[in-house]
Amino acid sequence: MDVIRCSAPGRCAIIGNPTDMYGGSVISCSLAYRARVTVEACDELELVAEGQGVAIHGRDELALNGDVFDVARAVLDYMRDDSLCCRLSYSTDVPVRAGVAGSTALTVAILYGLLRFRGRDDHPYRVAELARYIELNHLRVVCGYQDAYMCTFGGLNYMD
Repeated sequence: MDVIRCSAPGRCAIIGNPTDMYGGSVISCSLAYRARVTVEACDELELVAEGQGVAIHGRDELALNGDVFDVARAVLDYMRDDSLCCRLSYSTDVPVRAGVAGSTALTVAILYGLLRFRGRDDHPYRVAELARYIELNHLRVVCGYQDAYMCTFGGLNYMD
């Protein structure tokens, strides 16, 4: 299998932030900063980020630890695929905790990479909804809809 490479941009709300969290409208644009993911076949499930690596041998190792692997753990916990064997390497230059969807960009890039590794080509709307679900229910990050949609679609968008 070939190496799969995916990326997703951060985002910047222009008008309306944070009304998208409770049904309001927002104009948002993507940033040049991106989260990047590489997925390749491997003998086990291995995560690599920031010069560190960890092997995942079972579902009990997907609990959040507060480290650089939590976003990947959250996506893997959602996917529930114990047979997944790949090396998932990722990095991001989206500023962390700056309100520009840093964790969401990484969630979207990892999700796209793993879906493609499994031979799936989900519609971008589905990926955006999955990313929002994963962030809220597995990563425990509360954010508006613009994060998941902007990191998935990019560009300049009005969302209502």
